[in-house]
Amino acid sequence: MLADCHILMRFPDADFRHPEIGFGITEVSGRGQGLGQEAVGLLVAYLFGGYAAERISAVTDAENRPAQRLLEALGFRREGVLRRASFRDGQWCDMAIYGLLRAEWKPQAGL
Repeated sequence: MLADCHILMRFPDADFRHPEIGFGITEVSGRGQGLGQEAVGLLVAYLFGGYAAERISAVTDAENRPAQRLLEALGFRREGVLRRASFRDGQWCDMAIYGLLRAEWKPQAGL
């Protein structure tokens, strides 16, 4: 049920010229319904609309294809892989870094 869906986002450095965002949907029932893309799109519009950010960065697990597709749908470009950058569940994981420049940003309808 969507009422049980929680979308977690962070951007503690919004006043900087290059904030890094993070996001996640905590309930499986909320995944695959476009909620994350809408929420991240709103956050990107807020950051570019209200701050002097030149770029926004996002980092995700290199195996997390849904998160990567979400970022790419919003115009983020994959910029590289941080090898063995996260230790989770007893093993090292690679992280993919994405970036979106202000000049590349195309506001989405309704955002």
